[in-house]
Amino acid sequence: MFELKIINRKYAQSILTVLRNRNTSQIDFRKSLVRLGRILGLEMIEDFEAEPIEVETPLGVKVGGIRIKELENVIVITVLRAGWPLTEGLIKIFYTAKQGVVVARRVEEKGMHNWEFDVEISYVKTP
Repeated sequence: MFELKIINRKYAQSILTVLRNRNTSQIDFRKSLVRLGRILGLEMIEDFEAEPIEVETPLGVKVGGIRIKELENVIVITVLRAGWPLTEGLIKIFYTAKQGVVVARRVEEKGMHNWEFDVEISYVKTP
């Protein structure tokens, strides 16, 4: 089971404010989703395992660093429509991630009850 993680960064909160504002232009909405994707990616990495490694600098000095093991195993699944810009931000962080796509839509005709609604999935392509 996954654990819910609340992100309380002021920058993330300011981006959410832009996304929630009905007066936000389409361009600003899209740019804000890209920024939010980057923040989410960086927050996710904090929970990844890291191992210490040693590297040699161009000056020939050996220094300690880390390698994040799980980066090679990341898969980013885009839920179409607003998901594209969010995915763009995630891919800027997880640049080696495999990608998949889900085409889904909220079934608005049925309405929402207790914050729940039906979703219709018409296409799934995953790595």
